[in-house]
Amino acid sequence: DGVGEKVVIQLIEHGLVNDMADIFTLTEEDFLTLPLFKEKRAQNTVRAIQEKMKIPLERLLYALGIPLVGEESALELAHYINSEKIGDKLTFAEIIQVGNQMTVEKLTEIEGFGEKMADEICKWFHDGKNIALLEKFSKVGVQLLSKEGEDQVLKGITFVVTGTLKQMSRDAIKELIRNLGGKVSSSISSRTNYLITGENPGGKLNDAKKHDIPIISEEEFIEIAGLKN
Repeated sequence: DGVGEKVVIQLIEHGLVNDMADIFTLTEEDFLTLPLFKEKRAQNTVRAIQEKMKIPLERLLYALGIPLVGEESALELAHYINSEKIGDKLTFAEIIQVGNQMTVEKLTEIEGFGEKMADEICKWFHDGKNIALLEKFSKVGVQLLSKEGEDQVLKGITFVVTGTLKQMSRDAIKELIRNLGGKVSSSISSRTNYLITGENPGGKLNDAKKHDIPIISEEEFIEIAGLKN
């Protein structure tokens, strides 16, 4: 709040910011050097900036302006990063590490991610200037918030879902898997741990059999996830 386009242009013209991370270093004195800023407005603007020092990962990813990444794909990318991170706490160091290991092949396993988008994301996370920006966010004190569930019982487990389920929709079960720390792929591969099947499973069932992937029902998944009453 209070840092609109006109203010950002003034901040750049006055040499107060060179990148997004610099916004979080601004003081009341900095804003008082700008036209139309009085003490009260400067105080309110700095307070508003400080309130954004903790930001949801998906909001950050969307704000970074990664080509082809919109709000929905930023949310999916946030799920992916959370499921790939090693530590329990979400940090910029974890994001950088996950980004360094990103490949087009891995990213296209995410539902709705095509090769062009995956390629743009990989390019962004392998660009030294962008990594320096992420490191700077950490240095200035920005903290990341995760919407992922605290109970990560499915961390490191990859699922494919096929067929019509009885107790929940496929989108709902995919979201549940991600919130519990698991990963969802659109196709069977050697990295798949389980295939969850409903009615009319289609060709993915045969693919799972060929790769000796465990095939489970919706009820069995609920038990694995520890959701059974």
